[in-house]
Amino acid sequence: MLRCITARKETLISTNCNAEAIAKLVKAHQIFCPNCGGDVIFKNGTVNTPHFAHRVAECKYVGHEPETKSHIKGKAILYEWLKGMFPTAFVQYEMHIPATGQIADVYVEHKDGVYAGVKWAFEFQHSQMTIAQWEERHNLYESVDIQDFWIFDKAKFMKFSSARDFTDARRTVKFDEHIYDKTGLLYFLDLEKSELSIEFNYIKTSRTTIVGGYNRTQNFTYHEPRENSIPISSVRVRKCRTYDYFVLVTDSLEFYMEDRLRYVLRILERKAMEKKEAVYLERLLEKGNHARTTYGDKFTDRFKDIIADSNGELNYYQTLVSPDDDSYDKELELMREDVINLNIEQFFSKYKRIVEASVSNREDYRVFKASDDISLRVLTKYAYLADMRLVGFLKEQGDMTLREYLSSKYKDKIALAVYVYTKHRDTLNRLERRNQDYINEMMSKINRELIVYGSSHTAMDYAMEYRNLGSIDEVENCIAQIKEKFYVRDPLAD
Repeated sequence: MLRCITARKETLISTNCNAEAIAKLVKAHQIFCPNCGGDVIFKNGTVNTPHFAHRVAECKYVGHEPETKSHIKGKAILYEWLKGMFPTAFVQYEMHIPATGQIADVYVEHKDGVYAGVKWAFEFQHSQMTIAQWEERHNLYESVDIQDFWIFDKAKFMKFSSARDFTDARRTVKFDEHIYDKTGLLYFLDLEKSELSIEFNYIKTSRTTIVGGYNRTQNFTYHEPRENSIPISSVRVRKCRTYDYFVLVTDSLEFYMEDRLRYVLRILERKAMEKKEAVYLERLLEKGNHARTTYGDKFTDRFKDIIADSNGELNYYQTLVSPDDDSYDKELELMREDVINLNIEQFFSKYKRIVEASVSNREDYRVFKASDDISLRVLTKYAYLADMRLVGFLKEQGDMTLREYLSSKYKDKIALAVYVYTKHRDTLNRLERRNQDYINEMMSKINRELIVYGSSHTAMDYAMEYRNLGSIDEVENCIAQIKEKFYVRDPLAD
């Protein structure tokens, strides 16, 4: 380790401390690990970077890596680079993160300026690790809003193909590919040159040769541009405009990185959606439980039906369609936002009436469907059961009953249907007794708006189609044509 503390809680950095003074403290057992409090010693050789080491055993924290000379040197390079780039930030070696139980190789916390409040953990990885181990450590940092940068030892992790006649072809493994896909970038540190390699654009090529009479294809992976190693002193941090997320770039490569940085942005957008989705579902459950306890099962079932999509799914982002889609409900999107942003009292103060209207609308709609009153039956042509769960429909309805709302909105059209059913019932009754396919064929020649679809073709069904005409004059004109085409004299009539 490169940092320790004294009995007085003073911080000592191994690379710039007085060796003689430290020796006296070691002899007196007066320097300690800042994380576990264990007794440490000082190693000040001529080959390796000066560092501290536990006198008995290493720390046992999440992801702790044994202290090799490469690990120590890598941390020192990152520390000096970050300290120089951010002189006003808190930059510390081997910082213990109590909330996660981790020790960050180099921890950075910005105290002022445009980055104020931003926290980073730089991990220099020299020893091998599994995908599961990386995921655990990465997720722990993310859970406490610390962005982690993983800098891999180039000599250990960057491998090249040994295929004949191919140079610079990379030999990637699942571990590399996983982190590259998960974060969008890979960083490798050359300890001898203090250079950082930024991987952002892998390309594939192949070679096919004949071996034993069979074609054998070899695939090769390259990175373009191939000169992607830069002195770490030239590397800077670039912030995403939308999120508090940062990447490492350099002037010579930034232009070529733009496509990959857009991929990083998509990763961030997906994470933000997943995070909001989790919050939404948690708060929706709270509101659903409150509704069942306070307003009962029928109310709660209607509330869930309103807030769900057409498939009954309650997820937030996966169910919202494009504004260009006919089924898009802007008011539903706003309601879902309110699930997140409003507390329970505020939410039901705003939406209780809407849910109650949906409950009563379904009952009213069933009455309309079964009614012998054409003024009620025709209302079913302007609303469907599916409409009773649309937030936009329910908000527009306001305090009116479903009958009042639809009758007011479509009164002229309803009046046409009532008019023809009242005045021309005899004509419509005659149509009812004829073959429906024949009637529809003839109707298509008079006015296609009057065609009755479905199995039901009563006089009322025919009358309701007249709502689509423009005026009483148009109604009378169509009735006259129907009488001319379909009238058959009753031989028993006078």
